[in-house]
Amino acid sequence: MDHKWKWVELNDSVIDRVVVAKSLSCKEDEPAVARIGYVDATGFEIRVQEWDYLDGIHADETVGYMVMERGTYTLPDGTMVEAGTFD
Repeated sequence: MDHKWKWVELNDSVIDRVVVAKSLSCKEDEPAVARIGYVDATGFEIRVQEWDYLDGIHADETVGYMVMERGTYTLPDGTMVEAGTFD
């Protein structure tokens, strides 16, 4: 992905999505983060956002993400995971 919003379509039964993005790859020297935008029942939008003092244009980067239904879960190995949002 780059500095332009990209729609990621998801085809599953998750209704109340929580989306988390990992750190970006380092293909460009200018600092940036993965920014998640609109999230709904069909998917979400994501892009690279540079720091405000930079030009805002960024080369393609690789980023991982995780999508879960809001709630608290215990995985088979006993690990507890909670997904939620706050204002």
